[in-house]
Amino acid sequence: MNMPPRKGGVFMVKDRVLNMPPEDKRKPHEHRYIIIVSGNAANEDKDWPVVLAVPTSTSSELATEYCLPLDKGTGNLPKRCWARVTLIQPVGKADLGHYVGRLLAMQVELLEQNLLAYMGSVD
Repeated sequence: MNMPPRKGGVFMVKDRVLNMPPEDKRKPHEHRYIIIVSGNAANEDKDWPVVLAVPTSTSSELATEYCLPLDKGTGNLPKRCWARVTLIQPVGKADLGHYVGRLLAMQVELLEQNLLAYMGSVD
C-alpha cells in the first residue's frame, strides 16, 4: 500500500482476496479495483486491520439497481465499470495494493445512498 486508505479511495487488490458471488459466473483476474467506503477514523486507526470496500466489475451481467456505474477515468479507473455495492466486504489493509485515485464526494455519497437502499434503510 502506497497511500493511506481514505473513504472514496480506489485501490488495486489481488482478485483472490475478494468474494464475488456467484463464483461460477465470475471471471477471475490477477487484480481488481476496489473503492473504500469505511469511515476515515477506522481507516486511519493503525490498530484496526481492515477497511470496508466495494469491488468493481467491468461486466454489466450481474449489475443490480444498487450498483453504481462509473465512467472510464473516474477515480483514475482504466475502464468503465460498476461499483458492486451489493458485494461490500472487509478487506485487510495489508492486502491494499497500488493507490489509483479517489472518487468525487458526490460519487461517494451515491455509493452510500445505494448501500442504504440495499439494506432497506431508505424509504
